[in-house]
Amino acid sequence: MKGAAVIAAVLLGATNVGAQCRGDFDNNGSVEINELVVSVNNALNNCAGSPTPTAPPGGQCPIDLSDDNTEDGTPDCYYAGRWNPSCGDDKQEARWISDGIEDDGEPDIVVVELLGFDPNFLFLAAEVTSPTSGELFAWFTVLNPTADDLNDTSGTLTLNDSSSTLVIDPDQAPFRINGCAFARYQGVLSDVVTPSGVRRAGLAQVSPAVRERLRAMRGAQRARANFERR
Repeated sequence: MKGAAVIAAVLLGATNVGAQCRGDFDNNGSVEINELVVSVNNALNNCAGSPTPTAPPGGQCPIDLSDDNTEDGTPDCYYAGRWNPSCGDDKQEARWISDGIEDDGEPDIVVVELLGFDPNFLFLAAEVTSPTSGELFAWFTVLNPTADDLNDTSGTLTLNDSSSTLVIDPDQAPFRINGCAFARYQGVLSDVVTPSGVRRAGLAQVSPAVRERLRAMRGAQRARANFERR
C-alpha cells in the first residue's frame, strides 16, 4: 500500500473496541466532533461500526476459506478498506491464505496478511469455522514466528457469500496503525490474481511450519479454555 505505516507505529498494545459505539475511537479519553458524528451514525446502525462496504458489480473471489490456496499457482484475493471508521484511510490492503477445511480433528488455519509494511510484516491468524468464517486467535509481525512472537487475540473473521468482502472484527483492537486503533477492518475485493508459479511480487510466503506452529498454539488455547471451564 502506498504511504503505508511503518510497523514500529503498530505495536502500541490493545484498545477496547467498545469505543466504536460511544465514539472515543482513538481511546484518548475524550470524544472529538468527528468521532461524535461517527458515533451517531453507528448508533443508527445498531453500533455495528460503519456499514459493511459493497463490492463492485460482478466482483467475486473464486475461493472461500474451505479451499487451500497455500500453494503457488492458486488464487489470491485482495481487499482494500478501513480499519477504523473515524481515523486512518480506506486503502489498507489485505489478503488471506487458508489451508482449507480438513476433517482431521486439527484446527484449520487462515492467515490474513495486512500489506504495505515492507520490510516488516503484519499478520492475523484465525481458526476456520466455516467456508465464510473464522475465529481470531493470534497476530504476529515476523515471517517465521517463534512461540514468543505469537500474540493472543480474539474476535471474528467473515467473508460474504461471494468472498467479495472481508471483515475482521477483533474483540479488542490488538494494535494501532499510525496511531489509529485496529478496531474493525472492512475490505472490499479489489483484485484477484492467479499467478503462474509465483505470487504477486513482495508477498510473504506463510510456510507449512508456521501454520503448524499456529495450529499448535490454537490447540493449546482450546485445551486451556476447556480446563478453565471445569
